[in-house]
Amino acid sequence: MNSKALALICLCILFAVSPFTADGQVLYGSVVGLVQDSSSAAMPGASVTLTNKGTSQVYETKSDEGGRFTVANIVPGSYDLKISAQGFRPYTRTDVAVTANTITRSDVTMEVGSTTEQITVEASATALQTDKADTHTELNSKQVSSLPLTGYRNYQSLINLVPGATPSSLQNSVTDTPGRSLRTNINGTNANNNMTRIDGASSVNLWLPHHTGYVMPAEMVDTVNVTTSAGDAEQGMAGGASITLITKSGTNQFHGSAFEYHDDQHLKARNYFQAAGIDKPLSIYNNYGGTIGGPIKKNKLFFFYSFDGTRQRQGAVGTYSVPTADIRNGNFSAIGTTIYDPATGKADGSGRTPFAGNIIPANRISPIANLIQAYYPSPTASGALNNWFGSQVPLFNRDYNDAKINWTRNEKHQIFGHYGIMKALSGGQGLFGDGIGPSPGSDPGTGDTRVMNMSIGHTYTFSPTLLLDGVIGYQRMDQTVKGSDYGKDFSTTLGIPGLGGPELAQKGFPNVSISGYQGFGVPNWMPAFRTEESYTMSHNLTWTKGAHIFRFGFDGVNHRMTHYQPELGAGPRGSFSFNGGPTAIAGGASPDNFNAYAEFLLGATDNIQKSLQYILMTPREWQFGWFAQDRWQINQKLTLSLGLRYELYPLMTRAHDKGIERLDPATNLVYLGGRGGVPNDVGVTVSHKLFAPKVGLAYRLDDKTVIRTGYGINFDPLPFSRPLRGFYPLTVNFNFQAPNGYASAGTLASGVPPVVGPDLSTGIVTLPGVADMRSPYAGQIHRGYTQSWNFTIERKLPQDAIASVAYVGTESTHMLADYDINSGVPGGGQASQPYYQLFGRTAATNMWDGYLSANYHSLQTSLRKQFSKGLMLQGAYTWSKAINMTDDDGWASVGWNYAPVFRRNRAVAGYDRTHVLQMGWVYELPVGKGKQFASTGLISQIIGGWAVNGVMSAYTGTPFTVGASGSSLNAPNNTQTANQINTTVAYPHGIGPGATWFDVTAFAPVTAAAAFGTSGRNLLRNPGVWNTDLMINRKFQITERINTDFRAEFYNLPNTSHFNGPGTSVSSPASFGVISSSFGERQIRFGLRLGF
Repeated sequence: MNSKALALICLCILFAVSPFTADGQVLYGSVVGLVQDSSSAAMPGASVTLTNKGTSQVYETKSDEGGRFTVANIVPGSYDLKISAQGFRPYTRTDVAVTANTITRSDVTMEVGSTTEQITVEASATALQTDKADTHTELNSKQVSSLPLTGYRNYQSLINLVPGATPSSLQNSVTDTPGRSLRTNINGTNANNNMTRIDGASSVNLWLPHHTGYVMPAEMVDTVNVTTSAGDAEQGMAGGASITLITKSGTNQFHGSAFEYHDDQHLKARNYFQAAGIDKPLSIYNNYGGTIGGPIKKNKLFFFYSFDGTRQRQGAVGTYSVPTADIRNGNFSAIGTTIYDPATGKADGSGRTPFAGNIIPANRISPIANLIQAYYPSPTASGALNNWFGSQVPLFNRDYNDAKINWTRNEKHQIFGHYGIMKALSGGQGLFGDGIGPSPGSDPGTGDTRVMNMSIGHTYTFSPTLLLDGVIGYQRMDQTVKGSDYGKDFSTTLGIPGLGGPELAQKGFPNVSISGYQGFGVPNWMPAFRTEESYTMSHNLTWTKGAHIFRFGFDGVNHRMTHYQPELGAGPRGSFSFNGGPTAIAGGASPDNFNAYAEFLLGATDNIQKSLQYILMTPREWQFGWFAQDRWQINQKLTLSLGLRYELYPLMTRAHDKGIERLDPATNLVYLGGRGGVPNDVGVTVSHKLFAPKVGLAYRLDDKTVIRTGYGINFDPLPFSRPLRGFYPLTVNFNFQAPNGYASAGTLASGVPPVVGPDLSTGIVTLPGVADMRSPYAGQIHRGYTQSWNFTIERKLPQDAIASVAYVGTESTHMLADYDINSGVPGGGQASQPYYQLFGRTAATNMWDGYLSANYHSLQTSLRKQFSKGLMLQGAYTWSKAINMTDDDGWASVGWNYAPVFRRNRAVAGYDRTHVLQMGWVYELPVGKGKQFASTGLISQIIGGWAVNGVMSAYTGTPFTVGASGSSLNAPNNTQTANQINTTVAYPHGIGPGATWFDVTAFAPVTAAAAFGTSGRNLLRNPGVWNTDLMINRKFQITERINTDFRAEFYNLPNTSHFNGPGTSVSSPASFGVISSSFGERQIRFGLRLGF
């Protein structure tokens, strides 16, 4: 072995044991095959050469004694395969497609003849999956560039075409996450279990791990490989889908693009609920940019660069509930809800008397409440609710710059590097002025965000049977978000004691929440000052020995977070909640929005909160994985894959040699790792037995049919930095609650009690009775894992199409979530909370561990055809059922903590969709130059070059729970549902005011004391969706190498109505069962793209 190879091995060993860490990644493809003569006898020693058509890179090997050959670690691209042997005619197969995380089989039968008598055939555009047992879908640059991409032209919208995927949707706000990553649940797993890697670099938003950290612009995407079940042992640290994204590379020819896409409100249909006579809000979207790639040194060094800019002024509208003049003055005489005087009767809410005439006397109305409600606008429509229409035009500017270099250092060593940076500025204004209020389409404030993603990778060939590859990656996000009231002091303006504070983050309008009405203040998560970093690295060794392909590797990741964001509870400015109990009567009707507003007018509040960032939040954590795998070609038809992966997730720590925090429930003491002699682990451990077996079989029944089955375990990669980011005492949130559902926790006049932090010197502090808390138990944290399995039959059809049908299932165990050990007993109120009795604790006491479970079963079918002869197809249909106990993990909780009814949490998942059908297509009309009809002459130039592309979607709605007021239940920290009084619930499918989506008479409020409602979790379904996005494209060939596409894209072409869900609370009769909003009205977008 030469000195260079030895040095490279030493370097890789150094990386594997160094503080850098890694993330497993499948960046390359493989070509395998069998060389036979005309009698089907194996041909050993045949020369096999693969040549990249874009870069002229050459891979060489020879067939073994069984006639088998393997070319591994191939850079994705289009290749020509040449096989030669003495006494046989050379064989060439052109346009062999090699993509990431796939094995392309090219079996060859050689013919006797002269070496000058060459045989040349073209490879099939669409290949069977013959040698891997996983379920995966590949999206290529042709699909990404040719199919209509809704919204922000995000490639992730095409993951809808993956079997087992729920329709993707936007998540969080544009101010919070300007990358606009889309959320999807795959095979019944939680969205934050999906992991994306870009050219080998892990890309995750640590605080919001259901977001990809860096959303690659569409024009930079070469290939997206989505593995959903039974992946190889190399693919770990992904409990749901493992998503591999490969960016575009340069070739020996210069190629690139320039583009502009535009839409505005004049090209958009009216919202279904937009009132007559009101203009559509301003809406301007421009996405523009370009790419260029080519050789720096032919056959050796290549580059590719992309710029993508977005400027959007997306006006948004909303219908909100504001109080009428009578309600503001305390006059409830015209409504049917009785308003009771909380100054009468008993403390438990019984024995109260109504206000005379159902009118609150003027001298009883709080002066502070009058000051606050003065920020409300007057209604613009009739009715007590949904009576005010508002709009605004948020700011959104975003730029991406991406560059990639590929270097063929020599015939044995190839190196690549990618660097990308996204910068975004976004924000909006509240519609209630200094009182803030709603901010449709955005958040009331500004967000300044920068995300970098970079990677350096290589592959080194020691011999045709021994190869090494590796990647080092880094991602960083820096973000500053401030509410529009940041630093403004309202303590004097409103006269509320305890408002504001010494920090600018504590100054601003308080969060005032009045049940049924639009509230005041900015969202609790503002302000935010965030820095997040992820270091990744992987090294893998591939060894081919006869019928076996062995692969070994190490990978891992290091996450680092530094956050200032005191968002626990209702945030740092102070909050007051009004739910109506104090103006209702025990044993009577459930409190509604009128009771809530009456409570507000009286200045009584049933909940007061305020948070303080006492210690900067600085989680640090590592994730490691080692694997070994053997892919064994048992015979010409059968391939067996066996793999074992071991993962280790050391316990999270904090910066400056500090550890995590742990509450001892028996003593109400919090132990602070690394302070005052307390060990960093505070008595918490992690498992060192996380072994994940993988097994798969692929059987080639004949040349057109493959049968596959596979099983694997994946551990939940959730960064603990999210759920354990910082509770008490890092973030101190004091949560003052009423003793029962009919009492008050305080008044506006008495204000916010002081919020202070503890003395940290001893490392052990007492948990205040009103402080929110999440803590792991002493002992081992149980990290979740998912078992996945599939049985698949795949068949090649005429016209180069491939269809598959599969049974796919998953079982998730030890899903991480809270369990509130301080929840109350029905009818017991605050006094029944166990830790109130022991320590006076009234706040939730969430002990955190992996203890929940979920399962999923599905029938999945797919149809795919790579682009050839003017047609591409990619579609899927999934019939499935997902069952769980909560719809997320990590930062998650259950609805029922009371042990005797805990089983009620298990139900159909909130993201479950029984039927999902998605079909995408690219179709070039068969007329014009090079086509079947009118291929020459003037007519060819006039009618040629047209294409019709699109995506059709149809899927059923998600389930929801029918809720009710919990006042009569009086069981703190437990959910209340309505009583179901009809066995069968009819769906009249009514839309809008005066109509209901479901039969609301099938449900009733719960008025009996200490009783849970009889309806269950996720009992009913929201409306489904039928949608067609269509693109009409006309290509103009300017020169042989330069063309221009004019595109007209029609999102929701037929303008079918897409409705949001109905009101779900039986205690809000005005909105119960009523659908009052819609989305996705038809939008036309025009685009112009120059390609060369």
